[in-house]
Amino acid sequence: MIDFNKIKELRKIYLKINQIDFAKEIGVSIATYQRFERGESELSGEAILNIMDIYGVRRQWLRNGVEPIFEEIISEEPPVGYTVIKTEDIVSMQKRMIELQDKVIERQEIQILRGATSEK
Repeated sequence: MIDFNKIKELRKIYLKINQIDFAKEIGVSIATYQRFERGESELSGEAILNIMDIYGVRRQWLRNGVEPIFEEIISEEPPVGYTVIKTEDIVSMQKRMIELQDKVIERQEIQILRGATSEK
């Protein structure tokens, strides 16, 4: 069971959004949401999932008040010292590596053949 005071706190203090917009966002009518904030009814599981998905609210906070409230946002930037490599660049590098491996194998085969003929 989700405490209506937590959701109200989330909406007012952290999200700073009015009841109408919040209800719309989570997929419930304003009347349903207002009843929930008054403690008269429960929100559907779908509405709770929407709160988690849309706003990044952690399930542990909704259920037990365990902080942090929000999921950690993963940066789109690579960590310091790393660069992003495009898929086509990786494929190109793999092709080049295969070409180099083929040349090494070819040279080894030649050396083996030369060694076999010199022993005769």
